Amino acid sequence: MCNYKRIETHSHTSYSNIRLLDSTNNVDDLLKKAVELGLNGLAITEHEFIGSHVKAMKEVKKMKTPDKETGIAAMPEDFKLILGNEIYLVDSLEVVRDNYVGGGVTKFPHFILLAKNADGHEALRKLSSQAWINSFYTGTMERVPTEKEYLKEIMNDPKYKGKLMATSACLGSESSIHILAAKQAQLDGNQELLEYHEDKLLAFIEWNIEVFGKDDFYLELQPSPDYEQRTVNEALVHLAQFYGLKMIIANDVHYLRPEDRKIHGAYLRSKEDERETDSFYAHTYLHTIEETFEKMSYISRNIIEEAFKTSLEIGDKCEEYTLEAPTQIPISRLPEFEVSHIFANGYEQYKYIKLMANSDSDQDRYLVHCIEKGFQEKVPYSTFSKEKFHEYIDRIDSELGQLWEMSVKLNAEVADKSKHQHMSSYYVTTLKIVELIWGDDCGDDSLKEGSLLGAGRGSAVAFLINFLTGITLVNPLEYGIEIPYWRHLNHEMGDISSLDIDLDVTSTKKRYVFQRMRDFYGDENVIQVCTFGKEKPKSAINTACRGLGISLEDGQYIGSFIPFDRGEYWSISDCLYGNEEEGREPIAQFISEIEKYEGLKETALKIEGLINKRSTHAGGVMVYNNGYTDSNALMRSPNGDFVTQFNLDDSQATGGIKYD
Repeated sequence: MCNYKRIETHSHTSYSNIRLLDSTNNVDDLLKKAVELGLNGLAITEHEFIGSHVKAMKEVKKMKTPDKETGIAAMPEDFKLILGNEIYLVDSLEVVRDNYVGGGVTKFPHFILLAKNADGHEALRKLSSQAWINSFYTGTMERVPTEKEYLKEIMNDPKYKGKLMATSACLGSESSIHILAAKQAQLDGNQELLEYHEDKLLAFIEWNIEVFGKDDFYLELQPSPDYEQRTVNEALVHLAQFYGLKMIIANDVHYLRPEDRKIHGAYLRSKEDERETDSFYAHTYLHTIEETFEKMSYISRNIIEEAFKTSLEIGDKCEEYTLEAPTQIPISRLPEFEVSHIFANGYEQYKYIKLMANSDSDQDRYLVHCIEKGFQEKVPYSTFSKEKFHEYIDRIDSELGQLWEMSVKLNAEVADKSKHQHMSSYYVTTLKIVELIWGDDCGDDSLKEGSLLGAGRGSAVAFLINFLTGITLVNPLEYGIEIPYWRHLNHEMGDISSLDIDLDVTSTKKRYVFQRMRDFYGDENVIQVCTFGKEKPKSAINTACRGLGISLEDGQYIGSFIPFDRGEYWSISDCLYGNEEEGREPIAQFISEIEKYEGLKETALKIEGLINKRSTHAGGVMVYNNGYTDSNALMRSPNGDFVTQFNLDDSQATGGIKYD
């Protein structure tokens, strides 16, 4: 293999399948193959989606960690992961939505954006969120366009200026569209149309130079001997020389290697029988150096070598940063209140009640106020013996102690007191959500607008504070709750992102509850959590059968031999090869049936586990202090709900905390 250093700047994973089947790459397999082929880095650029970025970062971190036994890491320390997005850049919504013309007349040109650092990624999140807000359908096709003016506005913002790089993208780009149209007009002898497309092409290039500058806008060539790509490549070389722009060579990776091409084609055809997959995706895999030179023999070798070097320049511009962040607890607006200090006589004995009641934080004090109110209204303390009275106060103190010590831990390395967080904020916010559920803010319309609330379940029911404040409806000291209170919150656990209080509401009222939350906290601060569906063993076989032209009945018959064990079906790999760790032997009948059909085994194995759809979490919602784009991004679920682009685990990893 020739020893040329290079970075792949345009690649897709199965997360690009959330609108239209597109890629058969898993994130981890793509990164492993990039390392195997000697690449120095790789950019993840899904189709208008950034929800794979946290997973990619986690995978890179894992691969760079040396193996405990061998001391060898699976990925070089200097391998550069670049996070980007392949957007659909349009002149305006008026052009593509309000005046849409079918039959391929209205275009939604592709365009690549790459983040240099954390601020650049925030710009990606803002741009992607707005694209999904802009989304609309043309027939069955979901469109997610970004308007040029909005991209220009973001790039002119002092915070984001110079923080994004751009490339001209693939055959679906605006530059390629005009290059090919101009070439056809030339062949047809249509001078007027030729000049029109040439003018549009030059205007597009000059717009990018104005918005990104010559140093951060790159012309993207792709390795292919085919007529259209060759025409585009040769034109881009002339444009680069004319404007003094740099070129890169990108693979627009949709599958890993040439041997995966048939599998990729079958997968794409599994939902759309007439979809053209052969020529368009013929070269969209990770190329070796030799394959690149061979397929671009019509381009000067010096130009190709320089393009490889330029890809390294893009990597050098990208700083090391992470999207993972400490959990940020939402803060709720508070009504006027005063702490009554009804426990003042015990302050010397119960230090945490005293600390919280006299805290500098109004969130701490408000929680104590709510506890005092609940104690007076819900607990028949006047009938208590001295021992029972102190049992309650001791429990309140112990639970507040967990909150206080967790706050101390959260703020241990935060010098700026104005940025200190308080665990009480989590419970105050939960209590506010409970009030919104009941419809307490709706006055006389509460019965119509509000919802019933479940009594509570799980470890949250063991927390007396939850009962006293009205978050749960069961008194753990009176109903024999055997779960220890510290199972709900223990300051020694360190991570609070998975803290969970399930609030069961009337299913038909969920939308009203979410809307009331948006009304109170702001639309930009409340967003439901997304989920992703995957190709499971049986569905992978059925999908593979559809793509290969095998009858669904045959697929279902083959799938019937997959064992069901401990709540889930065996993987296809376990059925074929067994699993020593799980004590599983290969399934002979399954093997016999699947091998009757050429390519089915390989296709099903590759398809299993791919992301194939998006949806909305049953009840999970994130509440943010400074807008969701501070650490997440928005998209629409198929039913139109606004949801996060990061799934629950990744939303929590980036600092979010879920309310359910």
